[in-house]
Amino acid sequence: MGALLSLFQGSSLPKDYTPDFDNATPLNDADQRTFDIATALISEGEECVTKLNEYEVATGAVRRAIEDPNAESECFEEVLSNIESLQFFWSYSTKLAETVESILIRIAADDNEKNKSPPLEALAVKYAELLKVAIQWDFQKMIKSNLQNDLAFYRRCMDRQAANHDLPVSQDATTHISMMLAQALPMLQACSLKCKNSARKNPAVAKAAGKLSEFCRLLVKKEKFPNGSPYYELCIYAMCGSFVLFDTINNGGGFRSKMVKPEKIVRCANGWGDKDRALVNQMKSLIRYGAPTFERNASKKLKNLIE
Repeated sequence: MGALLSLFQGSSLPKDYTPDFDNATPLNDADQRTFDIATALISEGEECVTKLNEYEVATGAVRRAIEDPNAESECFEEVLSNIESLQFFWSYSTKLAETVESILIRIAADDNEKNKSPPLEALAVKYAELLKVAIQWDFQKMIKSNLQNDLAFYRRCMDRQAANHDLPVSQDATTHISMMLAQALPMLQACSLKCKNSARKNPAVAKAAGKLSEFCRLLVKKEKFPNGSPYYELCIYAMCGSFVLFDTINNGGGFRSKMVKPEKIVRCANGWGDKDRALVNQMKSLIRYGAPTFERNASKKLKNLIE
């Protein structure tokens, strides 16, 4: 069997191809290291999502500090645990972006190798799982729209409170965190920025993101997994997430590229509506608001499918 992306025959998969994601293994020591890093990041990412879900903005503490300046030190201490969480989110986003980039570069290189080795299924699965974590965190963050309030209070008071408390985050780090939180989709945006630099140097990186999106679509369309397999949901996440990534890093975007079929991607997601309507609505919102060339390049038919 050829390399993962070489499985494509036009816009289809070989009839005899059966994914074996549960038993897929990396090819060599370097791939194993990437695989292990990604596995650890997926576990950390689940913690990241949980931490965000449990995050409570310190509105009361900030208000008390404003009303009573003498209580600022006490209120500042109450906010510190939240600031540590924000630092954790930003740190995770940087590691996530680096690993997603590494996997795309590796899969792109594998697609170009003349001496084809077994498919990089293991890394492709980790890529999909990382994108799922990124999307879940980003949509959860939309509900926590006032995270910046805690950070703004911390930045405003940190010079005065440095003598009273050990500051968990430096001034420079707060700038990075603030820039991250200002994004609509912070985790996916971090991946896009990191991968865009690589795609400028090597267009095959963007091509890999587009092909992986199509690969996931075909796995769902061709019903390549048993009924009830969690890999269907994973492929829906990765199909849409990888398309948004492709639209961001590919020269010319994704909607007019012959490499992917955006309308079929949306139709594929819509077909999942009887199983998980909330997920489908999220994925359509992801494409509509996350893909930077949507308004400019998406066809009228596709926009109607999204709405």
